[in-house]
Amino acid sequence: MNNSQIKHEIDQHRDDVIKLGSEFIEILIKRLHEHDRSKYESPEIEALTLIREMKYGTPEYLAVCQSDGIKHHYKANSHHPEHFDNGIDGMNIFDLIEYLIDCTAAARRRSGVNPDFRKMQERHKISEQLVSILNNSVAPDRTRPT
Repeated sequence: MNNSQIKHEIDQHRDDVIKLGSEFIEILIKRLHEHDRSKYESPEIEALTLIREMKYGTPEYLAVCQSDGIKHHYKANSHHPEHFDNGIDGMNIFDLIEYLIDCTAAARRRSGVNPDFRKMQERHKISEQLVSILNNSVAPDRTRPT
């Protein structure tokens, strides 16, 4: 193979990556536009009214997480580990990205800082490796383009 042929193969590969990446981004954008729409309806809105003022992880918070409204929310939204029988291991990459974005938005809204996924590790049965990846993804130096 000569340089011209190799450059042509590289161009084809790059085009394939751009096309596939664009398809993934379109799927994610559609999901984000649909994010948490079930919260507007009963029984979720009633449960959210209760949980809104509670501190994350407290016994009161965790008790409301067992309510019918929150269970309904988990069942309707695959970006929650509780949606799956095997938790976070049942998620696909789109669920995981939406989970990352959802947790980050909630933490910033509540406390003004990024989430620490180590605090969610036991509850959501997240592996050490995935905790590191999630925390690296919200670290200020990791969110800039390279």
